[in-house]
Amino acid sequence: MAVFWTMHQVHHSSEFFNLSVSFRIPHLHDFVHSGAFYLPLALLGVPVEVTFVNKTLNLVYQFWTHTELIPKLPWPIEFIFNTPSHHRVHHARQAKYLDKNYGSFLIIWDRIFGTFCEEEEQPIYGLTTPQRSLNFIYYQYIGFLELYYKVRSMKGWKNRLQCIIKGPGWEPGSPWTGDPAKVPTPDPSDRPVLHQLAWFWQVFLSFDFVFSLALFSNVLLRYDQIPYVVFIVAIIFWHIQGFCLARALEGDPLAALFQVVKFASVCLLSKSAWSIFGRFSPAERLILNVSGLLASALYVAACINIFCALTHGPLSKTDKLKLH
Repeated sequence: MAVFWTMHQVHHSSEFFNLSVSFRIPHLHDFVHSGAFYLPLALLGVPVEVTFVNKTLNLVYQFWTHTELIPKLPWPIEFIFNTPSHHRVHHARQAKYLDKNYGSFLIIWDRIFGTFCEEEEQPIYGLTTPQRSLNFIYYQYIGFLELYYKVRSMKGWKNRLQCIIKGPGWEPGSPWTGDPAKVPTPDPSDRPVLHQLAWFWQVFLSFDFVFSLALFSNVLLRYDQIPYVVFIVAIIFWHIQGFCLARALEGDPLAALFQVVKFASVCLLSKSAWSIFGRFSPAERLILNVSGLLASALYVAACINIFCALTHGPLSKTDKLKLH
């Protein structure tokens, strides 16, 4: 269904295939997945503990299937279980590989229902129409925007409804999942080329990401101790952090300005954080103090960098991220 694909395409958008792809999860994944599959199980009387173990083991198993390092395994394993070879096919965008190998744990279901395909030619990963951006917010919502424009372009409410419930490639007069002949043939040489950033940006963004991750992790660990509105603000901040990181990686001349504004906000809110989170143990205070010093250092670094950006530009022409 196109409406579900708008969410799941986040996971398939990467043109590289490695373990990090496992973490490309859409925002609404758990909401829809749990509501459609696990909630009915709960209503039927399946214990929550059983559901939790099933979901956890399923996710852990799928993690290792996102890699090109593991070749085909012995045939008994390949015949029954989902393997990296089978999942590479699932993530490929060649026409022969589309809508194949859905199984997350047992591939034998695909063999039974006719959706299995063996890995033969080298898979080319990503979406049939590549959306090349490093901005994760863009990938989270671009699918919904494209679906909206497609629905709006259709004539008649029946076509508009079918646009939502049928495959993303569907159009009037085509099969349910779309016409395979209209799937673009990917060019193996058309791959994104990532050039290294200037050394300053590499160091700065590494510290920036680690600090933001630690801050957000602390909020998650205390989600039941903080006001709901603070939790929402933390989520919004994490989105802003991702946006700023993406702009820097893509060589945006305003990336340094984004960083300055972000860290200025963190410093201004640091005092109010003490009253929001309540009392802390000595160890926690030490962590907060170190984090505050790190934030201050990064803020000063960002100020220095914006000066460099105004005089020389944040990235040289050879260091810019080039997406062909």
